[in-house]
Amino acid sequence: HPDPPIREPNERGIRLLLDQAREFGTPVVATESGTIRPADRWNPHPEDPKAGWKLFLDTLRSLLRSAEDGDSLVAMEGSVIQYIGTVEVVRRMLEEAASPRLKILWDPTNYFDETRIGRMKQLLEQMVDAFGAQVVLCHAKDVRPSADGKVEWVAAGEGRFDYATFTGLLRRLDREIFLALEYVQESDVARALNYVRGFL
Repeated sequence: HPDPPIREPNERGIRLLLDQAREFGTPVVATESGTIRPADRWNPHPEDPKAGWKLFLDTLRSLLRSAEDGDSLVAMEGSVIQYIGTVEVVRRMLEEAASPRLKILWDPTNYFDETRIGRMKQLLEQMVDAFGAQVVLCHAKDVRPSADGKVEWVAAGEGRFDYATFTGLLRRLDREIFLALEYVQESDVARALNYVRGFL
């Protein structure tokens, strides 16, 4: 948020989680970059992207110092509707905020909009090459074209997401990575879980 009186309490909350994360049995605290357009926080392009990027980096660096103090990790989740929504921008974030405390929550469907959904396998491979080493958590949902010509996110197995390539790339990382279902109604959990398990 661009207004410090609104943003700063949220930052304090994340710092508290980073300080206490291990009390919950995990070192990982996941969050997202958002944007600085308060009226439409999911809009991918704030009015002043340079100022927004600087605020994001300054905030992230502050959180990483808190993670160092709390012996925890900051896992950033990227999305096309926020600052870190492309492979190139994630790579830039990792370089400019370089820290062993900075990790990635990889939700691969978040990186696909109507211009990228046709290049899914290629972009999934680029993601693993760019930030696979930093992935500590994953989300599992699906993506498909929507009626308005853009894309929408839906439960696993209800769209076009290439789970065969995705799970193959996860196996290539050769370590335990937790995978959490998203966008699933309670009545659909068994179906979505079985669908994803079919690729594991």
